[in-house]
Amino acid sequence: MGRNLSIDVLKIILAFFVVFLHMNFLKESYPMTSFLLVNGLFRIAVPVFLVITGFYFLHIDDAKKLRKWLFRTFLLYAIWMLIYISHWKDNEQVLLTVIFGYLAI
Repeated sequence: MGRNLSIDVLKIILAFFVVFLHMNFLKESYPMTSFLLVNGLFRIAVPVFLVITGFYFLHIDDAKKLRKWLFRTFLLYAIWMLIYISHWKDNEQVLLTVIFGYLAI
């Protein structure tokens, strides 16, 4: 299965939704609009990302495709863990952080 421009554009929009969600977009200037966007529209991003992932995962029907998908997923995870290493490297639970990801508290 090849690239789908419509899905790629949707993923870009959803990525902005995730960023705006974490920024509490417009919270200071328009609290009601912020509440509607942050607790409404922007919250659809993660479930839609999961649906898109499922759509592409549906086409993995043999071990070779599964290995390729797993490698790409691991590579993406490893790259982002390296990008954020300065945030979690001094964590007491380094092994758990590497396995489960960085949790900002």
